[in-house]
Amino acid sequence: MRKLFLVTVDCDIRADDVALRQESMAVLLDTFEQTGAAGHITWTLNENDFEITKNHQDFLHEALRRGDTLGIHDHFEPLGGNYEFGPALEICRRSKESVEAWLAANGYPAEIPLHRNGCLVQHPEIYRALQELGYTQVSEVWPENARGDREGNYAFDNTEMPVGISPYRHDTDNFADYTSTTGHFLHFPVTHMFLQLGGGFNWETMARWDQAFVRQDLELASYLWLFHPYEIMDAERKAIDPQMVETLAQIIARAQSEYGVELASIEECREAIENG
Repeated sequence: MRKLFLVTVDCDIRADDVALRQESMAVLLDTFEQTGAAGHITWTLNENDFEITKNHQDFLHEALRRGDTLGIHDHFEPLGGNYEFGPALEICRRSKESVEAWLAANGYPAEIPLHRNGCLVQHPEIYRALQELGYTQVSEVWPENARGDREGNYAFDNTEMPVGISPYRHDTDNFADYTSTTGHFLHFPVTHMFLQLGGGFNWETMARWDQAFVRQDLELASYLWLFHPYEIMDAERKAIDPQMVETLAQIIARAQSEYGVELASIEECREAIENG
């Protein structure tokens, strides 16, 4: 069995100091370089909230130089839990146009196919908006979990979905049908969320995913982990926390040594799936 470990970073750079935001991205790049993960990371850019193409251009150039994958990460709290097509489309259009314009202006391939909804929100009208904008890859399903967004609005309820599900295809309405094999979107389920928030990395859950892969006798399996740059900061988000940086490196090393995983971006996983 070939097992891919997809490290994904949702770029919510939630710190008041722009210099600290820049430092957090640089530290992550350094840590991934040291752990052999460079070129295999997926960054989903929260462009609407943090203007990453304006404030963090050095980070973008370096991530792209290494061959990392970029996606876009939009939060929908302005909708107040009313996920209607038109307003969702405008939120997602702003970020996609901004990022793709920056890529084109700097000589990079401009099309971004990957989107992750903020707080893993799931709703048919949001998926309709994403399809309208040309997105083909998404990643919100977190099995056995249910959560609201940052303001307490409904986000998702995947409590009836089992761990160990593989990437699957779906259309705008059947996003919870993890057995689907056809559809516009290729969905990459989340194995685990958070580096330090919510109790840290859950190795017990990862073991259960691994056991599920064995039971299914898969030829290609994937674990997808997501966290945020602010999680390597101290509790006040005033400085980088060296212990959390070390914890990040240890998680990547342990996943490789204990589970025999290959580090891979979502794009590399997509290629592996489509090439059989």
